[in-house]
Order: sequence, then structure tokens, then C-alpha cells
Amino acid sequence: MKVIILFINRIKQYYKKNRLLFVLFILGGIINGLVFCYLYGNLLPMMQNRDSQALLYRKYTVSLEEESDIESIKKALTDTALFECFSLGYEIIETEPKMGYITAMDCFTVFFGEKIPVLKMQGSIEPPIGNEILWKNDFREAVGNKVKVRNEEFIIKGIAGADSSYISAGAYERLFGNQVNKIFAVSFENYAGRNDLPAVFFERTFPGCSIDAPSFYILADIESSRFALIAICFSYTISALAFTLLLVYIMESCAEENIISRIVGASKITMGVMAFWEGVLLSLFSGLLGIILHVVLTPVLFKKLNVNDRIVYSVSDYSLILALMVAISAVIILFFIRRLTKVSPVEAKRIYS
Repeated sequence: MKVIILFINRIKQYYKKNRLLFVLFILGGIINGLVFCYLYGNLLPMMQNRDSQALLYRKYTVSLEEESDIESIKKALTDTALFECFSLGYEIIETEPKMGYITAMDCFTVFFGEKIPVLKMQGSIEPPIGNEILWKNDFREAVGNKVKVRNEEFIIKGIAGADSSYISAGAYERLFGNQVNKIFAVSFENYAGRNDLPAVFFERTFPGCSIDAPSFYILADIESSRFALIAICFSYTISALAFTLLLVYIMESCAEENIISRIVGASKITMGVMAFWEGVLLSLFSGLLGIILHVVLTPVLFKKLNVNDRIVYSVSDYSLILALMVAISAVIILFFIRRLTKVSPVEAKRIYS
């Protein structure tokens, strides 16, 4: 309690000594906090894409350990409310190249749902019928050409820039019967930062399966966000340095207190610790005000200024922002501690007398 009272008294002294500079320091901390919050949400991919409904963050590719029949898998997927749509496929490997055939590894799927779950499409986006095929390739000029799969000829209706080639249900049954060894499913929600329920569902329903989840892209976003966060912290350090100089000037202008402390026997370490915590707590106070102001202004201002309206800050986001601001401010203040504790006991007596 005594420490808190002492701290409050010191702050009052700083304010009385130079009100303008003290107010500028607090305002600087608030503005820095607002800018930090804004850049954190708008520059970090993990924030921009946390609630993104892009297919990239909702598509799951599952390779089954053993083949299964279409109906049983279709029932398992439709009985759960996790998926918007899905496709079931069969992955084949042509070991010997043959003229006019698809050679290398490829996957052929039959589609169930209202829209084809591919990341990009060239040509028609309608589901194939008869002997039409949406070919897994990236050659736009291939649209309209013909290709053979297991001696059956297909017309390339469009290019599916996805994980598999799409064929009609009838063609699939002729080629592969009712067997499936691949599942492509799109969840209703983006599970970034939360329990990945679709992945858990697949692990429990199809033991031993291999799951390619959107977590790959989420991890890539996190990695990119680290570099963006470093850049934000660097910018914050530069601006915080300027405002910390104001605080140091205010502290130095209250040198009488330091002189008296040195006369009564206070060590440089004690004075340094006091000055350090004063600076850190003031930075914490101004940074916290900046965050509170950001929370209040987000619905009326920052939501309009954000790069997209899906950016949502959690308590952990604000906690990290505050921790980073305080840590950076603490490091900056450490560089000025020597200036604030340079008066020796002898010099203090001489100055005071």
C-alpha cells in the first residue's frame, strides 16, 4: 500500500512539474497503443483469416487406409452437421505410361452437394454429366479436348485446379464400382484457433486415415504473422523511444527527490528500480488506455477502417499486445536508468546545501 501511495505521489509531482510534457507522454502512449492494435489486426494474416470463409480454410482431404463403399461413407458424412459439401473419390496410379491415357497419380471423384468444392476453376463450373470431366490440370487450352481414363474417353469440360478430377456418378461407377479411398469435404466453419472438430471426426470415424487439414494454411499464416509482428514491434519501439524521452526529461526535472533520496542513503540500485517501475507503470497505464479506447472505438470507427469486417480481437490478442508494449517500454527505460541515478551522495549534499 505504501508503495502505491508513493508511486501516486511521484506521478502527481511529475504532473505538477511539467503538465504539458506529462500529458503529451500519456497521449503518446495512448496513440501508440491504438496504432499497435490496428496494425496487429490488419497486418497479421492469422488475424485477417481467423474467421475467413474462404475454401482454403475449410477444405479437408482424407486418404483412407482401406477402401470403403460410397453409401457407408456418404451416410457418415451426412449424419454429421459439420460439412457444407463433400466429394468421394478413388486415387489411382498408372504405373506404365500409355498413349492417350492419364498416366501418373490422379484422383477421380464423384460429387455430392450444391457446388463443386474446388479452390479455383477454369471453364465450366457445372457438375459433369455423362462422359464429361473436370480435369485436374492447369492447362486452360485443354478445355474441349478429349482424354482417356481406363480405356474410356472423356471430354474435358473444365479445369479443376484442385486435388482431383471430377466425373459424373455414372462414369465413376463404371470405372471404380462403389469403392472409395479418398474424401474431400468442406466444413461450414473455419476452425482456426479452435478445436478442429472435422479433423477429430475423421480420426474417430476412419481410424488410420491420413488427414490433410486447413491447419497447413493456418500454420503458414502464423509464420507470416511473426514477421509482421516483428515489424510492428520495431515501429512501436521507434515511436515509444521519442515519448520515453519526454518521460525521462520529466523525471530529471524532479531531481530534488533523487538528491534527497541519495542524502538519506538510498543506493543507485534502489533509485534505479524506483525509476524503472515508475516508467513501466506509466507505460502500462497509457498502453492500457489505448487498448480500452480501441475496444470502444472498434464498432464505430475501426471496423470501417479495417481491411475486412471479419477481424475480431480476443482477450488473448489484447493481452499479447499489452505485454509487448510494456516489454518494449521496459527495455527502452532501462537505457535511461543511468541518467536518472547518476547523482552521488557527495554531489547530492553539495547540490542540496
